[in-house]
Amino acid sequence: MKTTSSLLLLTLLFTMSNSLYSVNAQETTVLIEPQFLSIPAVGETFSVNISIYNVSNLFGYDFLLWYNTTLIDCLSVEWPKGHFLTPVLRPNNLFKIKTIEDNINETTGAVRVTATLTDGEPPKNGSGLLVKITFKATATGSTFLQLYFPGFDYPVKLSDPEGNAIPCSTINSEVTVIPEFTDPSIMLLLLTIVLVIIFLKKSVIRKRSKIPAAFL
Repeated sequence: MKTTSSLLLLTLLFTMSNSLYSVNAQETTVLIEPQFLSIPAVGETFSVNISIYNVSNLFGYDFLLWYNTTLIDCLSVEWPKGHFLTPVLRPNNLFKIKTIEDNINETTGAVRVTATLTDGEPPKNGSGLLVKITFKATATGSTFLQLYFPGFDYPVKLSDPEGNAIPCSTINSEVTVIPEFTDPSIMLLLLTIVLVIIFLKKSVIRKRSKIPAAFL
């Protein structure tokens, strides 16, 4: 019974929260997809995509993704086949490095990912997937996944072939590891709270431009 209840809650949360984010159609945005993610149980693994939208002349990027390491641990970083910074002249014309730090302090973990084209590769324009990052849920609760680069003018370092910074904004994500409930009243209360939060967030972003369907 409690497994069925958790699955029903998870399905409803996913249906209502998926694709609620939006971006300004004119600015470069680095976003974490999906924006809201519900994990049904401790021990489950899940992945998020770090994508870029509406960029011009991109030659490299460097970002830090922060999270609560008491709730989730990072397992891996992957550049999928055909990712946005894939070289077109030679396959090896890409320098990339990843660093996973799950113990910056008692509650904070971070993943640093750096990639840049080399040897005369042409810069990239448009939108696409940068990397996929996989985590494991270790405790129940909620944590933000946040893109932020301390001491830099923008939350993510994007650069053109001359090394100039490309202005950008970000859309972060929230992960909730859902406990299994035996008391229906607790489940109903949590569901009500989540629905109110989703409604408020949807109301705020309704006025903003939608990401083109082809990008989603």
